[in-house]
Amino acid sequence: MSYCVNCGVELDRTAKRCALCATEVVNPRSPVDTRSPRPFPGYVDRLGAADSRFSALFIVMMWALPSAICVAVNLLFHSSGFWAAYPVGALGLVFLCAGLPALFRRVSVYVFLLIGTCGALAYLYLIELLGPTHGWWAAVALPITLAASASVFVLVALGKRKVRPLYLCCIGMLAPAAVSVAVETTCLLYITGAVTLRWSVIVTVVCLSISLLCLAIGRNSRAMAKLQRRMHI
Repeated sequence: MSYCVNCGVELDRTAKRCALCATEVVNPRSPVDTRSPRPFPGYVDRLGAADSRFSALFIVMMWALPSAICVAVNLLFHSSGFWAAYPVGALGLVFLCAGLPALFRRVSVYVFLLIGTCGALAYLYLIELLGPTHGWWAAVALPITLAASASVFVLVALGKRKVRPLYLCCIGMLAPAAVSVAVETTCLLYITGAVTLRWSVIVTVVCLSISLLCLAIGRNSRAMAKLQRRMHI
């Protein structure tokens, strides 16, 4: 049995390169078995044009059919109010966040993040229009959604710049802290008009402690190497 000299993952006897880090396999005592079948294919089978069209049609139908059923039931049995807007809007938001990236894979991820943010804001505004209370969209929903979207944008941008996974995890732990502070601040301003942070401080301290612990591990080269072997990163 062979193991990768770079990442330590167990190698199949037919592997010429490590499947995880692509390091060339060199083991004089156990040469590569070129006759046995490989455990996984050596090529990427991409979808053809017909398969892509079928996938697109399937995704659209998965959104349109439940929406049409909700609207039909609403109009036939509950003509006094349009409650179907809630499930239809939720299905539309899921379609924007999951369906569009599957249909248009060449579009930048930042475009999808922007579309998802706008879709979430539009759905929350729809809830305000149809609900009994008004004024909370601009005071609560808008800043919280923008704070969450900004955190995701920062993490995606850092991931695009190929920041080390451990450091990316450290920064990612600060995102829930920032969002929790934004949530408590906006809610307190909307309800009481004064800001006295409580539970968000606890969340921030926990996230900051985990982030500092990860940084301490990253500074220790031996602990870092051991963690990378364990996590295969």
